[in-house]
Amino acid sequence: MTNIDIEQREAALKRIILGAGDTALRYFRSRKAGEYELKGHQDILIEADTLVEALILRELGATFPGDLILGEESARQPDNTASLWVVDPIDGTANFARGIAHFCVCIAWVYRGITELGAIYNPVSQELYLARRGHYALKKRPTAALHRHCGHTVGLF
Repeated sequence: MTNIDIEQREAALKRIILGAGDTALRYFRSRKAGEYELKGHQDILIEADTLVEALILRELGATFPGDLILGEESARQPDNTASLWVVDPIDGTANFARGIAHFCVCIAWVYRGITELGAIYNPVSQELYLARRGHYALKKRPTAALHRHCGHTVGLF
């Protein structure tokens, strides 16, 4: 894996997580309170989980067609984990379902069993946490310029 490959994945990760977070926030603002189902004991499934995950899987699949993706809602054991994306479309589903504005989108990229990139985005507070193994771990608030660069135009709060 070259530095250029990782930088391409890093740029795609930022673009995809911001888009997914913005989509999750739109669903959060338009949801009907208490509209969810249980997929297990105290394991809540909301429509937004499935739809945001589908968006992430579609974007990752189009950008990195040879990579495997492990999504929380579409979980299945991947055959090969040489290049694997791990996705939690809405971490904090119980909060989301109950109307508590404290949830986030999580995506990580694992190469040959080692996590190389990770991102967590809270679209309500617009806090973006990014990490690249051996380089940095930081928290930033996406600017309008970053959203434009990543292909998203959203109103900032």
